[in-house]
Amino acid sequence: MAIAAFSAFTAASSYGAILLNEPFNVAGTMGTGTYASWTSISGTGAQLAVNATTGLAFGTSDRDYSRSFTSQTGDTFSGFDLRISTLPTSGSEYIAIFADGTGFDGRIFLTSTSSGANFTLGLDVGGSSATASTGNLSLSTTYRVVTRYNPTSDAIALWVGTFSESTPTISTSGTDASTSTNAFAIRQAGVFDNGDSALTLQNLIVATTFAEAVPEPSTALLGAFGALALLRRRR
Repeated sequence: MAIAAFSAFTAASSYGAILLNEPFNVAGTMGTGTYASWTSISGTGAQLAVNATTGLAFGTSDRDYSRSFTSQTGDTFSGFDLRISTLPTSGSEYIAIFADGTGFDGRIFLTSTSSGANFTLGLDVGGSSATASTGNLSLSTTYRVVTRYNPTSDAIALWVGTFSESTPTISTSGTDASTSTNAFAIRQAGVFDNGDSALTLQNLIVATTFAEAVPEPSTALLGAFGALALLRRRR
């Protein structure tokens, strides 16, 4: 489902804190300048580049970059715009991860399908103790992807194509030793560091409520009631 045409939106009754807001709209290199707060965890490839128009570009690299936020023990949400233009004919790769400062906990991964003509998004907790995966998604389409991870219950969920908090697209749970999360990581490695893929990620938000991670619809779509609610939120 493209961002411009999502069909459902359910806002929470109250708004929490935005823990991390990274539009990836300033050209640069991860780990330097504007993006100095992103810390390299592992890997030996080139730093990931950010294009001012298209956002963080996944390319011929092998890196994990992490950025910390206030430690959370309950539900933590992430939202980002994901666009994939080309993929290898097969393979899977982690792309975004909730971390606890010492290791990776709740992970979001993609898998190339239909000989690289489509892809799925998946979830796991604790490395691969539990997995869930969406149906096929289309290349060259921008998706708003929203995830929720709870380090206490080790439950994780993902929304794409619909934004009703009570009905995630996929969800799963597993076992992980950590009981808190305090960082969000971007992963580029494995089969998708071979130059055969074109992935971009933009408008990243990590927050304590679902509503903060979902994109705001236009006031034209909301109507008078929604416009009033949006005005109250911005105040």
